Amino acid sequence: HSFFAETVFPDQSDFEYDYETLRTTGVILAVIMFVSGILIALSYLYKYNRADSVLKQQYSIPCKG
Repeated sequence: HSFFAETVFPDQSDFEYDYETLRTTGVILAVIMFVSGILIALSYLYKYNRADSVLKQQYSIPCKG
């Protein structure tokens, strides 16, 4: 059983992470997700505000002066 695990997963004790690349990639992904979340939230607000103003214009009663 132990021999099978050693052949499938070779020893990776000498493996080292490239922390600079990991950090850069993480920051880039965080910025992309943050900006896309802001854009999605603003698009929903814009869509609902526009629909609300259209409804107000459709159903408004004109004032007789």
